[in-house]
Parts: sequence; structure tokens; C-alpha cells
Amino acid sequence: METNLAKKKTRGRLKIEMKKIESKKNLQVTFTKRRKGLFRKAGELAALCDFGIAILVRSLAGMISSSGYPSADSVIHNYESARTYYNYSPSEGDITNAKNEYFQAVARLEEQKMIESTAKEISTGDKGKF
Repeated sequence: METNLAKKKTRGRLKIEMKKIESKKNLQVTFTKRRKGLFRKAGELAALCDFGIAILVRSLAGMISSSGYPSADSVIHNYESARTYYNYSPSEGDITNAKNEYFQAVARLEEQKMIESTAKEISTGDKGKF
């Protein structure tokens, strides 16, 4: 018979205090992990409940990440179509600003993807051609 006197080997799942992360390295790692989790959970929720969702996230470095179900573009298009259909008209200035920010974010994301693919090609590229 085992007794309750045996010590636990792990601390289990602890509650983490919500506070700003001071270390830039730890901040970036946490942001990356939580961003992936946010996108995954939002996609799961949208798929289970059969609705569209678009998320744009900007890191401290200014890099834009986007995710959407089925896609961010289709969600925004559906939003604009529904707004026209139901005569819903928020401030046009707000809509214009949101559109401009979205398209700028998409452009930065495409630029970032191009830079990453170029860097990958260079790092794995043909070393014998020089």
C-alpha cells in the first residue's frame, strides 16, 4: 500500500501570472506560439460553428500575420456584400481606414513571404555555380 507521503515529481499545471514579458527573446517566442494557437483555435471554432473569421496580427517588429476561415479575403468580401445587402453603413471613414490597413498588411505579408523564400533559396541554393 502506497502512502500519500510520496513526493510529487512535477509541479503540475500552474497558473501563470499575467504580466508583461521583459525579455525580447522570450517575448518573441511567446508571441509566435500564442499566435499559432490563436489561429488554430479560431479556425477550429469557425469550422465547428460554420462561420467565417479573419484575423490580422502585427508583431512588435511590424510583421503582419493573417489567418482566415475559409480565407481572410473571402470573409472581408462577404462582410462588404452583407453590409450592402442589409443597408448597414458604419462610418465610411472607418471602413476606408480598415480596408487600407488590410491591404497594406497583405502587401507587407507578401513582401515578407518573398523575402523568406529568397532567403531559403539562397541558404539551400546551388553552391557549385559560383
